[in-house]
Amino acid sequence: MQIKKLIQSKKNKSILLIGGNIFNHDGPVIEFIKICKSKKIKFKLITDREHLSYPVKNNFSFKKTLTKMNVKFKILDCLNLKDIDKICYDLDGSDTIILSLNSIWFLNKAILKKYKNVFNYHNANLPTQRGAGCHSWRIMMNSFFTSINIHRIHSKIDAGPIVLKKKIRVPKYCINLQDYYDHIKNVEIDFFKKFLNEINKKKFKNIKQSNSKSFYFPWLKTKRNGFIDWSWDTKHIIFFSHAFDKPFQGISTFHKGKRINLKNAKFVDKKVNFHPFQYGLVYRKLANKIYVATKSGGISFEYLSVFKHKIKLGDRLYTDLKSLYKGRILGR
Repeated sequence: MQIKKLIQSKKNKSILLIGGNIFNHDGPVIEFIKICKSKKIKFKLITDREHLSYPVKNNFSFKKTLTKMNVKFKILDCLNLKDIDKICYDLDGSDTIILSLNSIWFLNKAILKKYKNVFNYHNANLPTQRGAGCHSWRIMMNSFFTSINIHRIHSKIDAGPIVLKKKIRVPKYCINLQDYYDHIKNVEIDFFKKFLNEINKKKFKNIKQSNSKSFYFPWLKTKRNGFIDWSWDTKHIIFFSHAFDKPFQGISTFHKGKRINLKNAKFVDKKVNFHPFQYGLVYRKLANKIYVATKSGGISFEYLSVFKHKIKLGDRLYTDLKSLYKGRILGR
């Protein structure tokens, strides 16, 4: 009997993963699954249709990658206690560790009441970067400090006690999302390993978050929210452009009635004082780059090849008021 109890005490906790991967990245779910497999940790995955269509780094979809890894998953349109109970029945029942990673769902009070070990992985600083699209907002604010966190799920978004935290100083070369996620990959893997080790050791300390120091920002969609306002200061246009750059299609504006996307913004001609009437004018073209007049100097952009023969020197780029208004509508 004592031997049996000893074996059970050393058994790894089973985990229910809820969520999906970041667009064009191997984390967080795929990387976490790889670690679970290497440690022989029993797990199950709940995901959604949108995440299954996302590409990962190998150019396969998230769905195809899971299939190639022989990972079975449950697709849900909504999440409730009944679904959780069915899946956890084959794991550790109500003792199952539930971990949300990049999930579209909020776990309701019924789930939180029954399951005591419910966590969320938040890859941005808490409590100053709560919400969604956190690193796009951080890039807009030209901030190079963040952290990754695992916290207990609370009835309020990203407000539960933090059980594991890793501070990160973002290098200056990480100017867009793709740069940041490439930089953080190995840090994230080590962080997940530490979380799994501490689950079995039961070493967690609950660090209460300060609501008086919190900031919350909502979900962003590049196609809807990425419209540029050419009246902004040059640096704000550049930060905004970086926030919607790789792995996404870039900021949007119009040229002769057609929507175009611009990427890889760089500050140029800093000593030139353009008049407000010149903002948005293309004053130079070199190779696949255009140079646009803005408030505090020029900005060079790369633009899609389909528009190369159409954008001419002296043409104006503009964003109409209707598009700017729609771009201010946030959330899913």
